[in-house]
Amino acid sequence: MDFRKIVVINLVFLIGGVPGNFQVSAQLGESPFFVIEADEYDSAFFDKRSKFVHYSPRTLILNNLEFDHADIFDD
Repeated sequence: MDFRKIVVINLVFLIGGVPGNFQVSAQLGESPFFVIEADEYDSAFFDKRSKFVHYSPRTLILNNLEFDHADIFDD
């Protein structure tokens, strides 16, 4: 996803990695929208749930769904 193409004033975002086109991986702002690029990998060695299960969005858009991390997930 190219965040430069999203036109929202004071965008609020969290990127789960090193961004290629921003100097920071998170930003707070005034927008009512919060964009999260989340990883499905486990949260910690003691918590094998995916990281994104710790968020409680009102509305959710999922993309790029495919089987991955067979070392963690059976199916």
